[in-house]
Amino acid sequence: MPDRVAEVGPLLEGKLTGLAVDLGDRVNKGQLLATLNSVELARIRSRLISLEARKEAAESDYNRERELQGQGISSEEEFLDAKAAFLETKAEYDSVREQLAVYGSESSGDSGGLAQYALRSPIEGRVEQMHVRLGQTLSPSDTPFIVADASVLWAILQVSESDIDQISTGDEVQISSRDSSSDRFHSGQVSWVSSMLDEKTRTIRFALCWSLPEATFARIPMPRPES
Repeated sequence: MPDRVAEVGPLLEGKLTGLAVDLGDRVNKGQLLATLNSVELARIRSRLISLEARKEAAESDYNRERELQGQGISSEEEFLDAKAAFLETKAEYDSVREQLAVYGSESSGDSGGLAQYALRSPIEGRVEQMHVRLGQTLSPSDTPFIVADASVLWAILQVSESDIDQISTGDEVQISSRDSSSDRFHSGQVSWVSSMLDEKTRTIRFALCWSLPEATFARIPMPRPES
């Protein structure tokens, strides 16, 4: 199976308004997969716009009081009140911006409006699964897309108890993949060997990693003691 697989879904509820990819498409990291309209996202963005205006006003008051206090015109209490109001508003503004960042959203909705929510691929790969339709309402529990990067593959295999001394972490293994005309050989590596013996099968599991982007079928011959 691929070494890197991403399950992509919204962190906020929204209605699907557009699809940017199809099943089997190759995508880059950060590429748009779909767009949604989210009422909750619009509310958060509206709050951020309001807080930005309040923050700018509070910062202006704070700077003015600091200047007046330095000239001996404003009292220390007035200066401290203005400073506290600015810091409080700024903290609230920063909190909402961080909330939007967690959702993978920009501060504004660009041309799509405040409710526009973009679903993007977190990795480079291929769209392997796509369970979604236009107009569908998606929630944070939904996983409409699965993107897999098949540039590095891995498999969990088993070796008998009697042959375990032939396998160790870091061992190289030759893997053959068959295309339409001939066999192609690739180098893989044992990345992990379990220390636990399966009492029923008397085997030990190990993991094998390799690059096999074009493979349709692979045979994995294991090393022998004489090699």
